[in-house]
Amino acid sequence: MKISEILKEAKQKLFVRFAAFSFFIVGLLVLVFYAGQLIPSQNKLLREKLFDRAKTISNLSSPIIVKALDTKDDITLLSQIDNMMKYVDDVNTVYILDNTGKVIAHNKTGEWGNVYSDKNITKSIKSKNDYISSTGEPKGFLYSHPLVSGDRIGTLFIGISSQKMSETLLAMIENDVFAAIPTFLIVVVVLVMFVSREITSPIVKFEKILNSILLGRGDEKICSYKTDEIGQIACKINSIIDKFSKDMEASLLEINSTKEKTALFITEMSKLFSEGLIITNSEDKVIFLNEKAASAISIDSTESIGKHLLDITSNSDFIELVKQSMKTSNKLIEETLDSLNITTRVITVNNGNDMIGTIIIFA
Repeated sequence: MKISEILKEAKQKLFVRFAAFSFFIVGLLVLVFYAGQLIPSQNKLLREKLFDRAKTISNLSSPIIVKALDTKDDITLLSQIDNMMKYVDDVNTVYILDNTGKVIAHNKTGEWGNVYSDKNITKSIKSKNDYISSTGEPKGFLYSHPLVSGDRIGTLFIGISSQKMSETLLAMIENDVFAAIPTFLIVVVVLVMFVSREITSPIVKFEKILNSILLGRGDEKICSYKTDEIGQIACKINSIIDKFSKDMEASLLEINSTKEKTALFITEMSKLFSEGLIITNSEDKVIFLNEKAASAISIDSTESIGKHLLDITSNSDFIELVKQSMKTSNKLIEETLDSLNITTRVITVNNGNDMIGTIIIFA
């Protein structure tokens, strides 16, 4: 597997892992916020509003009820109870008890005269202030308000259903969820992009630098101001790059030196030849050409250096001979070219599948 493919796979794995991690963390935070903070606060707010309405009803009605109790005006009591039940939709029952728990007035006439001994009712009767308790059936709350005319003459009870409050709370939760989904997705995307950038940027940088080194430019480094694991990795990579660059620079210097020595060797050796001589490199580009060879095929020795062997002349006999040599490598071919009237020896040297070069001698 290529290094670029390995780095690409590493980036993809990091992205997937941090996307899943971010999704989990943000989801957990949203759940904690809604379940532990927002929903309880909304529930508390709804209860407070409900109790405020009950308090308002009792404060408005209690003076009239006290007066009706003093005058034994049952019609007024029933009228006030009916008004209280109409004033707030959540109210499901209204009744008045004396200090012994006996029903003085009730929205259900069949309850008149009964005695209530429930512990919550007993606490409400004994309480000097408004009192709130939970009820099981129907599910809701029982709000009590003391009735005082000189001495305490009874207690007003208002039964409040929690059904409407629950429906309102459920609707609020649904709205909160729909509102939270876009925010949740945006936060996840931003977090994933930020974390991915922070984690994968050294890998991307390393890939670019690696490609730069492979292309012969090793002057870049992974710069990191961090002291965490990523920063330490970056420092180690920088050390590797420095060593690799120095080794490459030394190798290039050695290669260039070898090339210079080879060229000098070829030049000096060519002086021993009285014949014309052409030498090419592994790409069959001319690296040496003496004047006698240039004269033999009627070309300019200076302009021909660096050109492909088949491009230095248009002489068809010479080109065919060179092509034949390339096809039958490591074999000396000697032929007298009629168009040039000169004996030509050609050999193309290969090492396995790798071409080393071609040598042409004009006798």
